[in-house]
Amino acid sequence: MHDVLLTAGLTTAFGLYLFVLLWPDRRRSLKLLHRWGVRQPTEADVTEAQTYLKRRRYWYPVLFLGLPFVTGPLHVLPDENPGTGIIATLVGGGLLAELLAQRRPRHTHREAVLARRVVTDLVPWWALAVFAATAVAAVVRLSARHVWADLGVAGAAVLATGLIVVLAMRRPVSGTIEVDLALRLRSARVATALGIVVAAAQTDLPAGPWSWLGTALALAVAWSVVAPLKRVPVPA
Repeated sequence: MHDVLLTAGLTTAFGLYLFVLLWPDRRRSLKLLHRWGVRQPTEADVTEAQTYLKRRRYWYPVLFLGLPFVTGPLHVLPDENPGTGIIATLVGGGLLAELLAQRRPRHTHREAVLARRVVTDLVPWWALAVFAATAVAAVVRLSARHVWADLGVAGAAVLATGLIVVLAMRRPVSGTIEVDLALRLRSARVATALGIVVAAAQTDLPAGPWSWLGTALALAVAWSVVAPLKRVPVPA
């Protein structure tokens, strides 16, 4: 228990550091919109992006505090693998933010597209295929080795990733069509990229050419999924 409390203190301090360091100001919000294809955002668009980021940043200290109490009993404390703890917090923050975003916005001005949105409108089919392949590989590999704690971590990450993508697709429209779609794309694609990285890491293949090739492929796909967009693909 002492190790868990010590780890919780350290991770909470790190979460607060990220909270302050990454707090979304106007410059960060504008950069996010440009990265996801909104070329000429208005002040209202920047405010929408800032709200979007705040909903995720709020959870960092809370998730970093609670993570050791969940993973400690499984003997996979975050301090043993800081990268896993950070990714878990990013995925958890994204999931909680998308759950809260399912509420209809209070303001009355909303735009909507008439066509029904599907998952591949947000995430390319090839990225979904790689995500599914790495998830299955991780489950098979960890099950064969009877590493149940790691299997639980991988399963939770895969489930959370899938939920974020579905929730990003289904949540009510907020803001203009262009900005709303850009933020949906960011939620779904970042979650998919993180899911691919986690699943690929959990396969834990023996060191060698195939392991290096698999890691390189997973990282390349993850980077391609979150690569900057020149323009938001808004339906005509």
